[in-house]
Amino acid sequence: MSNTTEQMLAAPFPPELVRQRPGSGRNTFDYVSGADVIKRVIDATGGHFTWSVTSIQMVQEQSGHGCWLVRGTLTIPELGSRDGIGTHPAEGIDAAKAAETDAFKRAAVKFGVALSLYLDEQPVVPHQTFRIDQPKQAQDAPGDHKRALARVALEASRVASPPIAIRQCPMCHAPEGKPHASRCPQTQRVAMA
Repeated sequence: MSNTTEQMLAAPFPPELVRQRPGSGRNTFDYVSGADVIKRVIDATGGHFTWSVTSIQMVQEQSGHGCWLVRGTLTIPELGSRDGIGTHPAEGIDAAKAAETDAFKRAAVKFGVALSLYLDEQPVVPHQTFRIDQPKQAQDAPGDHKRALARVALEASRVASPPIAIRQCPMCHAPEGKPHASRCPQTQRVAMA
């Protein structure tokens, strides 16, 4: 693996592969399909990666709605491992597979795959402090699966690790004081200065 692998992973997707979905309010969000993300990882690594599902569970909400929660780890030799958590409403026979695909996509984003779609939505900040806290118990409106899924994912991450504060780069997840990944926009800013 080399810098070329990182560049291939982080390369923007062609516009014809970028889709849109409705978000909250009148917002729309760009995304790429799970199949396109998997193909990108296969192409960039020459098929030299591993994907391991570390847990899969059905979570039942108090409202009666259920969802699948999947955790997985994507490992690319010489680049390391990244975890992803995926959720999907428990509706239909393929719901668990959809949650697994979501987890894979979230892990792949941490290697730079489709990261440009996220950068357009959020300002680049050199460092952010993240804190995982006890989620607030809000009552979901009937049919409001997005809030329920977000709460389930937050609860899963809280259970996985105790509340801690971590200062890290929001782009490449490098801990404070450690070098940024070569593909990180923060590294490019320092080089330009």
